[in-house]
Amino acid sequence: MKTLSLSKHRPQEQLPHANIIWIEGQQNYCVLHLAEGKPIVLTKTLKNLEQVLADNTFVRIHKEHIINRTFIASFSDTLVVLNDGTSLGLARRRKRLILKNNSTVVLI
Repeated sequence: MKTLSLSKHRPQEQLPHANIIWIEGQQNYCVLHLAEGKPIVLTKTLKNLEQVLADNTFVRIHKEHIINRTFIASFSDTLVVLNDGTSLGLARRRKRLILKNNSTVVLI
């Protein structure tokens, strides 16, 4: 199981990737929205987390959002709707990253 270290000072604090629904960037901070529990604020940039989470599970859909693609319920040209009901804007340059193929979301 892949995990994200929540602190470089306490490496034992690990969060499973499967528990992260989406990540919101706020300047030098990120808010991790979780499937279980309250949101977690990290002192990392979205760019840093994008590099750490560089696998096919996460995709950056906007300058302020990274999503776990396993939680995508639906999407259009301008919005991505997640399983928890959250609607997030989809950047014009990033809409090519998401396709719906036989009810499976894939990256191109």
